[in-house]
Amino acid sequence: MTDETRSLPGTPDELADWMNRLTFHPDRDVPDANLPPLLDQDEDALVHRSFKIPQRLDEALQRIAEDRRVSLIRTYLEAAVATELAQGPDSAEVFIPLADALRALTGLRHLPRTA
Repeated sequence: MTDETRSLPGTPDELADWMNRLTFHPDRDVPDANLPPLLDQDEDALVHRSFKIPQRLDEALQRIAEDRRVSLIRTYLEAAVATELAQGPDSAEVFIPLADALRALTGLRHLPRTA
């Protein structure tokens, strides 16, 4: 155990005592060097989200992400949101994964072609 973890509160009572001893100094200026950088106009703050997904899905996402070297969950969420926003609330269109669409189209090969 490090010195840092020993000084952290370990029980609710210790946490309450620790919080009561915190002091804030709103009258003191913080040097600009100690402030986080401002976001540019086209930048957005990242927000942490936690959610549960099936383990097989997580493993598949991890494999694909490692192959592509991208964050797939963020990429897929951005694509889904863009699709929803483009369609509008009254649209009958449904966003489905490309793999599902290709699988469905592949199953139509036996149908006769018409002019």
